[in-house]
Amino acid sequence: MALCTASTASGSTRQKSGRWILLGLLGGVLLALFYKSLAPHQILFDNDTPLGVLMAECNHMPGRFAGTWRDLVWLGWESPAASPNITMVLTTLLSPVAYLKIYAPFTLLFLGFSAWLFFRQLNFSPMVCVLGGVAAALNGHFFSIACWGWGNWNLSAGCTFLAMAALYTKSIPKFWEKAVLAGLAVGMGVMEGYDVGAILSVYLGSFIILRTFNDDVPFGRRVLNAVVAQTLVVLFAAIIAFHAMKTVIETQLEEWPPWRRTPKPSRRAGTPPPNGACLKWKRCGLLSPAFLVIGSAATSPKPTAPVPIGA
Repeated sequence: MALCTASTASGSTRQKSGRWILLGLLGGVLLALFYKSLAPHQILFDNDTPLGVLMAECNHMPGRFAGTWRDLVWLGWESPAASPNITMVLTTLLSPVAYLKIYAPFTLLFLGFSAWLFFRQLNFSPMVCVLGGVAAALNGHFFSIACWGWGNWNLSAGCTFLAMAALYTKSIPKFWEKAVLAGLAVGMGVMEGYDVGAILSVYLGSFIILRTFNDDVPFGRRVLNAVVAQTLVVLFAAIIAFHAMKTVIETQLEEWPPWRRTPKPSRRAGTPPPNGACLKWKRCGLLSPAFLVIGSAATSPKPTAPVPIGA
């Protein structure tokens, strides 16, 4: 018993030391890469939310939690309301200048720490966990999109790592509780990355099947665990991300909800279709280049014979 207790204590000490090694190593690298943000008159580039946009009155927080109307061009347009996620909390607590200085390195640090936590739940050695966290944060893809201004994608990926870590944690004994926690992490990822979070949730669904079918239990129990886990993850992800999905659907998707659809004008026989008549073909064009070619051909009006007057 004494040997077991000593072994557990030493393992906990190694995990804590690995945490601080990761934060020190990754934090030092990010500080060296983004050191110019410490200058009082310099901020990091942000393509989609530059300083001028953040300083606009329509983007002041916390007012955007109730809705967003961007009056930057003519009368303006409706945008999704701010969701209570990590990005919006930082936007609320920090000034626009301070936000642009720290947001990109913060998202990379969050991603690296989440990856480190996942590797630790897989019982890798502390040094492997540290190197895995550093590699995830400094991955060329994640680093480039953070410098472009899309750090919320990194937060979404970090939430996916947290969801996978929740499914493997040993501190929560019941499997359904792990699935609930994973679902909340997935929902936060959807709130951060929107379509990116939705795509990553599909990968997590595949990971859940791999996780449950590798358990040392009868096959029927594995199938049951997979179904229960998938259901709980989807349910609690939808609960926490309901606000984000609702505001995106209402402001970004055309003809939604159905009762808001405007009636289409009638068209006489023989007249060419309007430019938007083949909207379904255009949407299908997103599926593959072949559909894109077909959709372009379908939306182009074709010459027709003149219609006689009085016909």
